[in-house]
Amino acid sequence: MNWEALGAIGDLVGAAAVVATLLYLAVQIRQNNSSQRVAAKQEMTRQFADFIDFLVLNPELESLHDRGLAGEKLSKDEFSTFSRIMAKATWYFSVMHFQYRLQGLDSGDWEESRSLIAFYCSTPGYQNFWASRERAHGPEFLRYIDEEIERHNIESQDH
Repeated sequence: MNWEALGAIGDLVGAAAVVATLLYLAVQIRQNNSSQRVAAKQEMTRQFADFIDFLVLNPELESLHDRGLAGEKLSKDEFSTFSRIMAKATWYFSVMHFQYRLQGLDSGDWEESRSLIAFYCSTPGYQNFWASRERAHGPEFLRYIDEEIERHNIESQDH
């Protein structure tokens, strides 16, 4: 065997090693992306479960939450507390939307989040809260909530 043949074999082995390395990296990236999606879903679920637990463990606040969402007339102090509860929920919604935009949630997980957000946006109390608050979120999320509220209002008029 001459030096040229050995060089060609070396080039072939080197190319095969590069391809194997690229395949290995692709598998690692896919596994990492999957792990990140699982972690994002678990964290969002934990945060919202904590929010619900907070309400359940505080019956007065749970009642205020439910009355506020229903659009019942609240005192100034009650509306202030209700607004804080809604602000907390809205931050959770913002995280859900952010994860979806970054493709951290698959379509099924996003549908769960979207339905929860749509439920809140369909209530008179959340709509009053949203209309009265300072806009502290990014423009994509603001637009999304505005569109959800508008969509619900149009659907309500059609029925």
